[in-house]
Order: sequence, then C-alpha cells, then structure tokens
Amino acid sequence: MKWRKVLHPTLKPHLEHQIKETFKHRKVIRRASDPMNAQLWVAIANLTKEINEIKLNLRMPTYKTIVVPSNSKAVPKKKVIRKKGR
Repeated sequence: MKWRKVLHPTLKPHLEHQIKETFKHRKVIRRASDPMNAQLWVAIANLTKEINEIKLNLRMPTYKTIVVPSNSKAVPKKKVIRKKGR
C-alpha cells in the first residue's frame, strides 16, 4: 500500500501542492547526483519561499532581515526612579 493513500485527509491537499511545486524543477532534480536528496531540498526551498511570502504579506521580518544587536548599547536600558526614604 502506498503511504500517500493512508495519509490523513487534512494533509493530502498540502502534500499534493508540494509535490506539484517540486515537480516543476524535475529537470534539475534528474541531473543531480542524488535525485532523492535534491528533491527534498527543492521541497524545503519551496516551503521557505512560501513562508517568506506570507511573512512579507503580514509585514513580519523574514529570515533574511532579522538583525541581532551585537553590543549591549544597542538596547536602551530602563531608568529606575526610586522614591526617597525607601
């Protein structure tokens, strides 16, 4: 029995979409020294592309635009105001 036939019905349309998108790159996949591995990486690249497009539509930072401050001066510190007598 093929594993795709026993896949949960809610996942089937998503799987078929990813297979269709990956199939668009079949010429490159066939030329690879390890076609199965190439197919997986193409699928991962397609998923990453879709996630970034969604993030752009939601105006969220994508994985390319995340910047982590390298020094502690980049993050402003809160001033603590203490009352006298305490």
